[in-house]
Amino acid sequence: MGSEAVQSLDFEHDLQAPVAIEAEQSLLGCLLYAPKTFWTISDDVSSDDFYDGLHQKIFALISDRLSRGENTSLPSLAPLIDANQAFDPLGGSEYLAKLVAAVPTLQIENYSQTVVDTALKRQLFYYADELKGRASRYTETGGLDVFDEAESRLSSLKVDAGRDDTETSSQAADSALEDFTRAQETYRSGGITGITTGIPGLDRKTGGLIKKTQCILGARTSVGKTSLAVSMSNAAAKAGHGVVWFSMEMTKSQLVARHLSDLGLGRSIIPYDDILRGKLRDDQWPDVQLFQDEFSKLPIWIDDRSKLTVAQMRRSLRRLKRLAQKKGQSIDLVIIDHVMKVRGEGEFRGNKTAEIINVSGDLFAMAKDLDVACLTLSQVVRGDPAERPHTYHLKYAGELENDADRVIMLHRKAQYLLQNPAPHGDLDAAASWELEFEKEKHRAELYLDKNRNGSTGLVEAFCQIKTSSFRDQNWRRGEDEQEALV
Repeated sequence: MGSEAVQSLDFEHDLQAPVAIEAEQSLLGCLLYAPKTFWTISDDVSSDDFYDGLHQKIFALISDRLSRGENTSLPSLAPLIDANQAFDPLGGSEYLAKLVAAVPTLQIENYSQTVVDTALKRQLFYYADELKGRASRYTETGGLDVFDEAESRLSSLKVDAGRDDTETSSQAADSALEDFTRAQETYRSGGITGITTGIPGLDRKTGGLIKKTQCILGARTSVGKTSLAVSMSNAAAKAGHGVVWFSMEMTKSQLVARHLSDLGLGRSIIPYDDILRGKLRDDQWPDVQLFQDEFSKLPIWIDDRSKLTVAQMRRSLRRLKRLAQKKGQSIDLVIIDHVMKVRGEGEFRGNKTAEIINVSGDLFAMAKDLDVACLTLSQVVRGDPAERPHTYHLKYAGELENDADRVIMLHRKAQYLLQNPAPHGDLDAAASWELEFEKEKHRAELYLDKNRNGSTGLVEAFCQIKTSSFRDQNWRRGEDEQEALV
């Protein structure tokens, strides 16, 4: 607006805070002079982006009237402005006329970008000031808590201002065609488009665990959620996919023991519980050491801190992805065990339903933003334990399902039978129980209850819970393992 900005309201403001009063005035002047230009910037600018409170009111008035198809000419706005005493210090409607007269050029997109960019800098400036206060109260809040809150707050700011990831239909079609071609080539070669689960029947139905999506794995307590996730972890890592565990329930030692035990299936049956308790024969130690050597070479990372926040997971993932990239590796799968152990943040903390809604949405966003497949374990708390559970049996089912691309429900009837043995002294019932248990002891049902981009249905699998192992239903062990595999 030339060398001097139009005189605005005489307000006090922190001179250190970034402001762009002249750009705000130029933007408003453009809108008043050429109202149709509003639609070129309407998706990028909001009234909150203006620093001057009266500029906020003027923009909101123009925006509201244009959105309703009403006139925004100076004669139509003048009575509304003059009727509002808040504009008196500016000279009422005369201020609008000055804004129009002072517009140097109709470069509204440049003005809007300056206003939005300055607003972002202002948010950063004020939050930095707030952060200094939070950090100085070191006796009230731990440093890592302040850091995590800061990271969460910063990621929620308008960091996408000025960046447009939209594509024309032609551009979108070209990039999609490349994806479709790769998928077709993979399918024809007998492969899958995603990350293998180690269970061919499940891979055929799902295409594997897909990056940028979240899959919920649900089951009742002690049915084998973690064991199934361990098998998937080993299978994915052996196929070259980096895996990160956020294990908020088990320790690293417990999780490693399960991985070693699963790696040995088909060669040597060594229950993970025996590894943890040191209950090993002398002839088993060489096998354990062999499996440990194999495991140490797999691209698997384990974080067993309790009650992590999603912000902490994001930070760890970004760091690990950088480390993996330096080694020529990639991190493709993240396993969270389990969702109820994830800690909510800020205003959501303490309200479990609100926490789960927030956590579930943040995990979905993490999978998409960091280009990973997210396998989130969750508990089943409803329904008949003898029957296969469904999504609605999950704890906080509605909140979790909304953000899940897929939901896999695990059921093992053998676990129910173990918890409900035949009545003591009833020989017929005991014989019937023995027959049914023998049939079910290595059988697992994986029910794909939700699949956003494909079919649903049942996949049967072989399982050996004491080694944390799940395989294709047709998996067969060697004769030398018949005695151990019970």
